[in-house]
Parts: sequence; C-alpha cells; structure tokens
Amino acid sequence: MALDIDKALHSKKTRRRLLEQSGDDNPQLTDLRRDIYVLEAARLILLSSAQRKSPRRGIVSDASHVGIARTILDEAKAPLHIDEIVAQMKTRGYRTNKSALTSRLSKMVRDGQIFKRVDAATFALIGWRIESRPAQRRVGNGDWGGAEREGRNFRLLKQNRRP
Repeated sequence: MALDIDKALHSKKTRRRLLEQSGDDNPQLTDLRRDIYVLEAARLILLSSAQRKSPRRGIVSDASHVGIARTILDEAKAPLHIDEIVAQMKTRGYRTNKSALTSRLSKMVRDGQIFKRVDAATFALIGWRIESRPAQRRVGNGDWGGAEREGRNFRLLKQNRRP
C-alpha cells in the first residue's frame, strides 16, 4: 500500500514540477498541491514510527556486520548463538566486536526489524516460525533476594535502618 502511495506521489510531484516550469497559472496546480498534501499525510499514517523518524532505518547493507550476520543466519537456516555468528564471521575474514554486534542485533530485535531473540544471546530471522522462549529470571543464586539475601550487604542495611 505504501509503495502505491509512493508511486502516486512521485507522478503527482513530477506533474506539479512540469506545470510550475511552464509558468502558466494553471488551476490544475492547486488540485495537484492538495492531492500531494493528502497523499503525504496518508503515507505518514501508514508508515511505522521508526520509518517516520528515519526513512533508511531497518535498511541494512549486505557488506555491514549486521548484513553479514543476516546472511550467516539465512545460510544456517536455524537460530545461532552470538558466539557462533562471530566465529562464522571470523572464518569468512571479517573482524568484529562481539559486544558491538550483540548490541546492534539487540536494538534491531527491540525495534522489530530483521532479527528476533529466541533465547539468551541467540538470534533468528524475524520471518522464521520459531517460538521465542520467555525471559526467565534466576532466583536464588545471589540474584536479587535468593539464598544470599542474608549476606553482608543486607545485614549492614538492616543495622543502619532506623526503627
């Protein structure tokens, strides 16, 4: 639908330019300007908020690290852990920073673009029909109120608390 609007906008803007160059005060020019305004408003409504902010957002070059990661996942036809993706990139001769790549892929997951996270640090392409595991929070192994809750820091807090 957005492509149809883009085509219509392009043809109307081309026609408007031709009429403006002719120099005549053509009544069709007012109608064209109104049509262009309406089409641009409709286009903005149809576009996602991410695309409104940056039209190139979500477009990834095949030569970028994200593009290479997408190619690796596409060839593997299965979700891969970030370590496996980085290892594949290194065998292909690319140097990459694991944390930077993880960050970039995570941002794309958050924005709903190209990738989805199926497990901790494991990514798949968004078009695949794979269920994502819900994030599970560890409890008990020193993680926010488990067995070590009575540890040194907690005791100090209890001592310093006023009645």
